[in-house]
Amino acid sequence: MAKPLPDETLTAAECAARMGLTVRALRVYERHGLIAPRRTAKNWRLYGIKEIERLNEIIILKGFGLPLAHIARLLAGKETNLDSLLATRAEALARQRSRIDQSLMTIASARRELTGDAATVSALTKFAKEMTMGQTATSEADWRRYEQARPRAEMTISPALLKDYAGHYRLDDNFIVSIETGSNSISLTVTGQSAVNLVPEAPDKFFSKDMPLQATFERDARKSVSRLVIHQNGEQHAAGRTSASEAKAAAKAFAARLSRQKPFPASEATIRDLIAGAQAGAISKAKMTPQMLEALEEQEATIRNDIVRAGSLLSLAFKGVGPDGWDVYDAVFAHGQQQWRIHIDQQGKISGLWIRPGP
Repeated sequence: MAKPLPDETLTAAECAARMGLTVRALRVYERHGLIAPRRTAKNWRLYGIKEIERLNEIIILKGFGLPLAHIARLLAGKETNLDSLLATRAEALARQRSRIDQSLMTIASARRELTGDAATVSALTKFAKEMTMGQTATSEADWRRYEQARPRAEMTISPALLKDYAGHYRLDDNFIVSIETGSNSISLTVTGQSAVNLVPEAPDKFFSKDMPLQATFERDARKSVSRLVIHQNGEQHAAGRTSASEAKAAAKAFAARLSRQKPFPASEATIRDLIAGAQAGAISKAKMTPQMLEALEEQEATIRNDIVRAGSLLSLAFKGVGPDGWDVYDAVFAHGQQQWRIHIDQQGKISGLWIRPGP
């Protein structure tokens, strides 16, 4: 896409023509407060580098399926960060390509099954299900990743306000998040992980300077901090307040689990079920937490492709409990190996799943 030189400006008609837009669309974006082009003495609008970069942001975010009102809230008061947005879009397109590959495999399989025979209810319903699962709609997590990766500015808040956040919070998978306060910062520690330092960008909102991670504190009707939400990897993890005694008990149980090196009772059977389901065409989702289901939605086609290509499962060996408290397994297939890491919560639900090639 053609862009103006650093000192070049375009009229509305020139800008629209070069970017494949319409002048009307530029006016709509302006009404929503998304762009604010400069004006000449004769009140003509001029579009330079900043406006062109912001228009690129708008176009990509519209591709994520966001309405203009939502885009306006997302970009309000923030500098353009086009490189981060392009990286997020590239990741989304890579996932779409994987889903498209899966859909092509499904079509080829359906054509082989239907060739020479009359269509059966079984064959047609299976094909419809596969195609529905392989749709290439952009996930909500894509624009969340973009929002989480945006540059942020640190502000100073009062020490009295910082004290509101200190304490312990329990995640859905029963891991504990501990918050300690410093000088205009907080330290966030999740069970089994290193502490992360966060600084405020607004009251009740903090961010890491080292990684795309944010924490938002929510208050109840009495204005007391009652919940913490962690934003990372396009996901949101909520944690309600818990007592120091419960946090201590959870830490003790976690340490004992690491010491015993015993797998979750159902982890091996669960992995075998997931592999069998993927090879049969549908990963079982009945025993997954809502957060796990959301994460799987983006990666399901890729996981299924990898497992199908690996062939039949020959062996599944428990290797131990990792430092993060997840069970680690080595899976040997007819055509390769994978390492599986899985976490199962106290309700027997899969709350974490990570797969990579090799042992």
